[in-house]
Amino acid sequence: MPRSRKVEPVEQWVDGTTAVPTRRARLAPPVATMTPAEKRKFERVSVSRQAVATELDQFGSPGSPFDCTVFNISRGGLGICASRMVHVDRRIFIEVPGQPGHEPRLFYGNVRQVRYVEAQGYIVGIQFEPIPKSGPVDTWLTRRKARLKKG
Repeated sequence: MPRSRKVEPVEQWVDGTTAVPTRRARLAPPVATMTPAEKRKFERVSVSRQAVATELDQFGSPGSPFDCTVFNISRGGLGICASRMVHVDRRIFIEVPGQPGHEPRLFYGNVRQVRYVEAQGYIVGIQFEPIPKSGPVDTWLTRRKARLKKG
């Protein structure tokens, strides 16, 4: 009589594929298989607003502003599309013009991800953070406020 073969359990992955786990995989602790959308704490809302971004350098000093487009926003952060690269883990200000007669909205956060998409540019994910209290940032905010009053 032939010996029966032990059938291995099949695992279903998040992306819909299946696999038979190896002995090593069966002994290893489970690995989180959450998709990026499942990791998000807040729902994103699609928008399309022109904005101006100012990246802080490695010393925390604001650099030159550059144009970008805000394409989504949530309570935890926002996504922008820019023609220039922004470094991951850098801090950045995003200034979105308001309605006529209203001041622009100023957002601040940490760059969490950057990827390049041909024909679109750099897609940048930013997680909101409190604005830091530092000399260069305070000077930049004071100049910004004066520029808004003139304008």
